Amino acid sequence: CEGCGDCGVKSNCLSVTPVETDYGRKTQIHQSSCNMDYSCLKGDCPSFLTVELGEGAVPRKKAGSAGELSEALPEPSLQADAAEPYKVLMVGIGGTGVVTVDALLVTAAAIEGKFALHLDQTGLAQKGGAVLSNLILSEQRIDRPAKISVGETNLLLAFDLLAAVSRDNLERFHPQRTVAVVNTHRTSTAAMVTNVHAQFPQEQKLLERLNTYTNREGTVGVDAEALTEGLFGNNQSNNIFLVGVAYQAGLLPLRAESIEEAIRANEVAVEQNIRAFRWGRKYRLDADAVLRLLHEDAAPPAPREAALDKLRRFAPARARELERLAADFPGGGKLDDLLYPRVADLLLYQGSRLARGYLARVRKAVAAEHERTPGRTALAEAVARWAFKLMAYKDEYEVARLWLHDPIRQHVRASYDGPLTLYYHLHPPLLRALGLKHKLRLGPWFTPAFKALYALRGLRGTPLDPFGYAAIRREERRLIQWYDGLLDEVLGALSHDNHALAVSIAGAPEGIRGYESIKQRTIAETEAQVATLLDALRSRQPERMAG
Repeated sequence: CEGCGDCGVKSNCLSVTPVETDYGRKTQIHQSSCNMDYSCLKGDCPSFLTVELGEGAVPRKKAGSAGELSEALPEPSLQADAAEPYKVLMVGIGGTGVVTVDALLVTAAAIEGKFALHLDQTGLAQKGGAVLSNLILSEQRIDRPAKISVGETNLLLAFDLLAAVSRDNLERFHPQRTVAVVNTHRTSTAAMVTNVHAQFPQEQKLLERLNTYTNREGTVGVDAEALTEGLFGNNQSNNIFLVGVAYQAGLLPLRAESIEEAIRANEVAVEQNIRAFRWGRKYRLDADAVLRLLHEDAAPPAPREAALDKLRRFAPARARELERLAADFPGGGKLDDLLYPRVADLLLYQGSRLARGYLARVRKAVAAEHERTPGRTALAEAVARWAFKLMAYKDEYEVARLWLHDPIRQHVRASYDGPLTLYYHLHPPLLRALGLKHKLRLGPWFTPAFKALYALRGLRGTPLDPFGYAAIRREERRLIQWYDGLLDEVLGALSHDNHALAVSIAGAPEGIRGYESIKQRTIAETEAQVATLLDALRSRQPERMAG
């Protein structure tokens, strides 16, 4: 995946989610919310794998996944004033069950003989649109409008943090009265799906904005989506999990047995929703215990060990070569963590000559930064990241390697019991040039073709390379020389005053994304951006004295 966003543009689907990785922005399909219309497959990219389950195939229960809680959970001390109507505002987005949670709590109140007044404000909201549910609970008959007004909210259940901090919602909160229980998970907006430059606001800034209008001491933040995904293998019960957190915090004037009875009466995913409610309560009581369950033995290996392990699996002789090259890594520390995986990939990509050329570029940046801006490392880190991106361009040989080495196939097979078939979806440039208008759906039988392609990688860039004459391949090779020229100019002009500008120029290749025509477009955009940055860099240089 190049993170180009074309699959999001083609599908306009919020299940096509951006993911930040050490290699830049990528994209993944959020399985739990996918509506399976497969329009994302129209994205112009070779990264899609589909899984067809055979008869009897079922998800395999993960080791350490959540079952029934064995211990009894203590009842919380109620923070609400039972004598006064209690006002709960639930804020989320369409398609995540906000209205369902409201209905469950209304049912629970009815079971207890309490009065409940509620109003769902869905407007024109569809999947991903803002949804609000107003709920007022009381021991006495309620004689008032159902909509919660300015400053009235007692409990905010923020199923979506970004939706919760909209101006219309903030006015309903009160700095002393309102306690917020917040799902801090970053749910992509429509703009983030279709625009690769759109960024999710910083979580801390959103929480600070929310805390300005609510009782900051009482705020409870929890990534309910990540927790339910880890506990149950999907996030369909994340809102119920958050209800469990709020209940155990003493913020819901209802009984646990009533809420669970309401879940049973709803007759939808009863077992998982009750477990989610109880695990939410458990999380509020002992978050560390829940996190230990999820992360036991899950610590990722250090970059050095991960790189060596990859080489030992796919090219054992290259592991020793990586160790030899690592003895001469420049910089150390964080830079080493960037270099180990990238040098390993370059050894698999083409061999030691390419890896040494890459290290020479990084070494030059480290030396210039050490000499001219001592104590700073951001420029060398940018070169380490983006010189690699340009040098390891994804031609036919590299796409074949990535599919052969991708652990996703083993992961999928380990996730199900029963028969399944994996399919690659490819639109080979050569066949495209011959008139093929759509992707090919290729099964496991195509794996030997990947192996044959990867075995021919030694032809890359030579006169015998059958793919190297394509315009995009010539352009990709040109970009490496273009970047070398940029580095020469940037490093030669480097100073404390222009360091940030130099980092921006060195990091510009991050904007080069995608395949074929998409890549051509982003190359043109990036080069135009770099030209502007270079003008700014040159304008800051002192005029040279004649003679």
